[in-house]
Amino acid sequence: MNKRCLTEGGRLCLQSVHHMAHKGTICLGVMAILFLMSFSFQGCVANDAQRIRLQADSMNLDVDSRVEHYTKALAEYPNNSELVLLLMKAKQKASQEHMRKAERLIENRYFREAIEELQMSIAFYPANTRAVALIDQVKRKKESFYYYEKGT
Repeated sequence: MNKRCLTEGGRLCLQSVHHMAHKGTICLGVMAILFLMSFSFQGCVANDAQRIRLQADSMNLDVDSRVEHYTKALAEYPNNSELVLLLMKAKQKASQEHMRKAERLIENRYFREAIEELQMSIAFYPANTRAVALIDQVKRKKESFYYYEKGT
């Protein structure tokens, strides 16, 4: 059983059954190359996310700007799961940062500003139950402080 085929060098040759094993090796080699190429394309997706994260780091972005940066990047690469994760982490960090800022404002009795910070904290990460509970407490403290000030 002889067949004509292309060898690795690209020249035509007659191939016997004996050489079929060699052809199988070439096919496996081609399949391995295609398999590795599929990983390299996935690597490009990861490289995009890594490049965008390093870009954000080099620009020394604050937490709010970092969320904006990752949101824009995700619009450019919508199927990049690593960017989705980076955006989620940035939103959680921004939420925590705004909550800490609100707590400092509460200590200094800047209730209106604290409420604004807590609203931003919740907007970044609605699952921040601490911020949700704290905003109700601050509203009550603000009202209580108003009546206290009015009475004195």
